Amino acid sequence: MALLAFREHQVHRFDESRLRIDLNKATIQELTLLPGIGETMATRIVADRTAKGRFQSVADLSRVRGIGERTVAEIKPFCTEIVPEESERVVVAKPPLD
Repeated sequence: MALLAFREHQVHRFDESRLRIDLNKATIQELTLLPGIGETMATRIVADRTAKGRFQSVADLSRVRGIGERTVAEIKPFCTEIVPEESERVVVAKPPLD
């Protein structure tokens, strides 16, 4: 299914099956490509990410004012998998064998 994005008086046609947004890196403009996310909500997402840090999961979007479970469910298929940054990864060291 093709979606139309109307931005700055231009019409862009894209395949929604290929749309994948990284919530921790996306710009306001990129976030507005997500269903139900306009410029105001995208600005809130970026502000929240700046103030509170990375999203650990797509469900973390619910901490943004105005985003509930329904919006999270609509957005989830269009988001990349969120993986921990190197500094957030837990390393388990095996004890040395005797």
